[in-house]
Amino acid sequence: MTVSWVAPISDVDYYIVYLNETYNAQVAYPYNFSSNVTTQLFIGVVPGRSYQISVTAYSGVNSQPSAIVTQRSFPPQVNVTITVTSPTAMMVSWVAPTSDVDYYVVYLNETYNPTAVKLFNVSTLKTKEFTDLVPGRSYDASVTAYSGIYYQPSAIITRTTLSSYIVLTITNKTTTTMTVSGTTYLPDSFSYWAYLRETDSGNLVTTFPIYSNSSTFTGLVPGMNYSVSVQASDGSVSYWAYIMDRTYPASVRDFSCFPYSTENISCSWSLPDGVWSMLYLEVINGNDLLQSVGIFNNSLEVYTMYSLNEIITEPRGNGRTNLTFAMLGRLERNTEYLVNITTYSGKLFSKTLQGKAKTVSAPPPVSETVYITTVQNQVTPSSLTISFSCSWFQNTNGDLKYYTVIVKQSKGTSSESPEKRWPLSTYSEYASGSTNVYQVDDRVYPSECSNPNSVVSVQIGTGRTSSSFSNGPLKQNTAYRISFRVYTYLPNVRSVRAGGVAIFTDTRFSLPLMTLLSVIGSSGSIVGPVVGGVVGGVLGALVIIVGGVLLYVRRERLNCFKRPDSTQQTRRKWDELPAIPSGMKKDVGDASHKADNEYMNSDDSVYEDLDNGKPQEDHHSGAPSKTGDDAKTVDSSDPTYLAPDNAYVIVK
Repeated sequence: MTVSWVAPISDVDYYIVYLNETYNAQVAYPYNFSSNVTTQLFIGVVPGRSYQISVTAYSGVNSQPSAIVTQRSFPPQVNVTITVTSPTAMMVSWVAPTSDVDYYVVYLNETYNPTAVKLFNVSTLKTKEFTDLVPGRSYDASVTAYSGIYYQPSAIITRTTLSSYIVLTITNKTTTTMTVSGTTYLPDSFSYWAYLRETDSGNLVTTFPIYSNSSTFTGLVPGMNYSVSVQASDGSVSYWAYIMDRTYPASVRDFSCFPYSTENISCSWSLPDGVWSMLYLEVINGNDLLQSVGIFNNSLEVYTMYSLNEIITEPRGNGRTNLTFAMLGRLERNTEYLVNITTYSGKLFSKTLQGKAKTVSAPPPVSETVYITTVQNQVTPSSLTISFSCSWFQNTNGDLKYYTVIVKQSKGTSSESPEKRWPLSTYSEYASGSTNVYQVDDRVYPSECSNPNSVVSVQIGTGRTSSSFSNGPLKQNTAYRISFRVYTYLPNVRSVRAGGVAIFTDTRFSLPLMTLLSVIGSSGSIVGPVVGGVVGGVLGALVIIVGGVLLYVRRERLNCFKRPDSTQQTRRKWDELPAIPSGMKKDVGDASHKADNEYMNSDDSVYEDLDNGKPQEDHHSGAPSKTGDDAKTVDSSDPTYLAPDNAYVIVK
């Protein structure tokens, strides 16, 4: 309420304004104002209440009051709500603050026909029901409060009456079920039938009579849009009610993600059951959403949105993304990412599935000066033992997890590296003559390399087999060039199916390394490798002695003359032979044969689960393996000798 007054001609020191309720003179509010104020707004008055106001001017000890003015404040603006109670009725109600209101006028008119007005004067009640309305029609309602000659209208509220005498609502739904509840405003003489149809095709799914106010449809298709209609009939008249909704879409199946490269991970899945409109993927690192991918069922394009609202549109068959596969890029190396996938059908979405994958490390750095040599005195006709230095490869781009040996039959000396392909050819392909380069089995990186200054012996030509790869025997008297391949990442089987590739670095091929030459005896058996020097002479003498003894025994057996003491004479001739050093009688292959058996029974694999198998480092004592022509079974009566420097003789 605003009070104004006109200042007198004489000088005034100040004013006092008196404000009190008309019907309660004891409630008075005096206010003191300076002489230059002639108007004042009073707040906190009760809406619609009558007040008496006067102003007294003061000059020194003298004062002069004004006449008393009676005035009512404006009535309040009420808050209106509308409740639709039936297809032909609605209830208008309102709430007002503490106030003095003489009466209310309630207005109701059709929204699109303002002249069709219904109004009522209400003095004490704060609700009013309007009946005989048109079903399904929109109405505007407002309430105006009157206090004396002053009035205050409310805001206009719009509501629509029920379109049918039957009101349907979806109270619950899943991927395969939908529960429909109904409220009827018809007499009990009516009976009800429910019909369920596929909205898009119009095909009738099921129909049945309704005996309660709730019915559940089961066995529905995930993500499908359905229409439910209910018919009410008493034999002479029928009413219909309709409602439409869809079931929740199903999640994709078999969702998983794999490392692919230093800046990519790949995810694959099987399509969800039922109907769906979009598959939505999110790539998350920590709390940051890095990118989102939308794959639409009815579109041939894929939409990828990166941070900073950068959107890229690509064809769906671009080799990176299709309906069951997505390649997610622009990532940091050696970093784990969370990937979410959600199925959408219309505005509904499925439960979100999560997968994790880590980008792979970069290829390991390799030294520029790598000299690959054989271990002294550990070369045979079928194998080479190579010194591997742990200092050649660095782990600055990630852990050194696996390694393999690449073998090339060549006498060349040019500086070259193996083909950057994984995997390379196998030993069986080399043995068939289709290639001159092959790799042995992929192995766990040597544990000895925890000390970067360590040197590990690796034997090539052991005959061991792991998965489809074999470390088969080498050819005698043949030049081979060797390269080491070290991995920071090896994909497992599922990752390979998704397109994952190994991350590795190769050394350059070594200079040619020769296997030894084997000499074939007159009987067709292996006499032994030629090593020359004193050892060769001893071996030659040994072969001559043993050969002479065998010829003597053979001649004795063929002698047709009977000699009573022939057995004793033969035994004495054996006793007269020079003593064989005991150290030369040891079976050459026991140690390596045992190692071979242990390896052959292990679970080593070319893929990432190598960690679950036995370590594949090839650290040998230097004894050659019993593989191919290097080892033959001999009768227990035949002596087998181990010659010095790993040369050995088998006599038959």
